[in-house]
Amino acid sequence: MRLSTDQIHAIRQAAIFAFGQGTSVWLFGSRVDDAKKGGDIDLLVCPQSHTAAEGEQGFMQKIKMLTLLERHLGERKVDLVVE
Repeated sequence: MRLSTDQIHAIRQAAIFAFGQGTSVWLFGSRVDDAKKGGDIDLLVCPQSHTAAEGEQGFMQKIKMLTLLERHLGERKVDLVVE
């Protein structure tokens, strides 16, 4: 997995802040393969409460997480899929 410990921590904290405790985050795509270079960060977010991540509220939570990630990781391409 091509993420630093600091990046992993920032991703976990952003997910919890945006979607609440019990939120799971899964990395997928090219960053999973250590042999590849570059690439965006593809994340699947699974909130514990599915109803809390629906509709307009879910959209705002996604924007909140992306904003926090940009603040902590810098300007980089992050694809965020919410279950």
